[in-house]
Amino acid sequence: MAVVLKLFPHSWLQIASTSATVYIDPSYLAHFYERHPTRIEYSPRDGLPEQLEQGDLILITHGDGDHMNPATLARLRGEETVVVAPEPCAQALGAFVRPVAEGDELTLLGIGVQVVPAYNTPQGRSTDKHHVRGESVGYVLTVEGKRIYHAGDTDVIAEMGDLGELDVALLPIGATYTMDIDEAIEAAEIIRPKLAVPMHTRAIADPHEFVRKIQKRLPQVKAIAPGIGEPFVIG
Repeated sequence: MAVVLKLFPHSWLQIASTSATVYIDPSYLAHFYERHPTRIEYSPRDGLPEQLEQGDLILITHGDGDHMNPATLARLRGEETVVVAPEPCAQALGAFVRPVAEGDELTLLGIGVQVVPAYNTPQGRSTDKHHVRGESVGYVLTVEGKRIYHAGDTDVIAEMGDLGELDVALLPIGATYTMDIDEAIEAAEIIRPKLAVPMHTRAIADPHEFVRKIQKRLPQVKAIAPGIGEPFVIG
């Protein structure tokens, strides 16, 4: 069964399957899109570049404003929507959020949810190291039998070697708060996903450079750099 993904800045992922619509880190902010006025349409009123369907499941990796936007969350959440987030985010958002922690393994709406580590390290080339282990997480979702890894904001970490076989790995490349391009390729070498997709470019890092470098260094790993909101299919 095919699963359709769309990626929006910085790390907002939409996963659409026959059973559910899932969002990770929904946080449209208008200034992300003003730099690309010919590529998408957006509403200056709320920064939403397109109308998106309500989510059945929403997952938050951490509380930074480019990953957790309460206004966007309210637009996408219905009475039956399941929302999960680390404890600090859950406290900030309200009682409707189910707190999760690294190591949790859940099944929500028929989707497997594995909560995995995401954090900055002293040796990583990120220069702003405020992503603390336990306060930030990543997720491995199993949707229609496909395993999708959303790394969140992280440096290269040893725990990436424990993720198992992955169909897709979404890896941040923007540096400052996360891995840079070369470190993300190191992460891909550890993970060996079938498909690697760069995210969290911060409109600075070139996702196509990531693709070029990974094709040269890891030809067995497919890599793509989809445009904003451009669907790509795994199945």
